[in-house]
Amino acid sequence: MSSHTWLPKRRRGYEWDMSRKNNQILTDLVCRAFGITPAMLCSRDKHFDIVNARMTYAYVLRHNTTSTLFRIAADLGYGDHSTVVHLLNRAEKFLFTKEESAAKMLQVQAEFTRLYASIQHPATPIQS
Repeated sequence: MSSHTWLPKRRRGYEWDMSRKNNQILTDLVCRAFGITPAMLCSRDKHFDIVNARMTYAYVLRHNTTSTLFRIAADLGYGDHSTVVHLLNRAEKFLFTKEESAAKMLQVQAEFTRLYASIQHPATPIQS
């Protein structure tokens, strides 16, 4: 069974559609920030910028949404969640040791948080 077909019960319907939309928004933000393509984000390439992009994607998705480790692993094309756990641990270390990587990560997180909030709670029109 492919990990891409896995669908948790709590993600069906509206929540699942919102999750896919959030993932697409985050993919676009990360790719733009690191200058890569979505295909490169999901590749097995080990170049520093591409690994940092994957790490940022996992970190922001895990800390700003209700995405599970398994869902993040499926989005990135990993077989299981253990690689995502490793990426998240590295992201925590990078926040304190690598200033340039941390700045990009926090920039993407701030932008995603702003966009995520507008999607979750759209402005209601003023009724006269």
